[in-house]
Amino acid sequence: MPPTRQCRALCELLFQSAPRYVMAEDLQEEARPANMSSSVAIVYNTLNLFTGGGLLRRLAASGFRSF
Repeated sequence: MPPTRQCRALCELLFQSAPRYVMAEDLQEEARPANMSSSVAIVYNTLNLFTGGGLLRRLAASGFRSF
C-alpha cells in the first residue's frame, strides 16, 4: 500500500532536521502552518508505523508518550 499524502508530509517534518524528541500533538501543530492538516489519529498511526518499521523509538517520560 503506498504512503498517503499526510504520511509523506509527516515524514518530511520528522526527518528534515536533526534527531529530536517529538510528541504527536506537537507534530500535528507543526503540520498545521504547512497546510498539512492531519488529525491526531493520523499522526499517531504514522508514528506507530515508523516505530514498527524501526525508524523511531517510543519513549515514555512523566506520563507522556514521545517518539
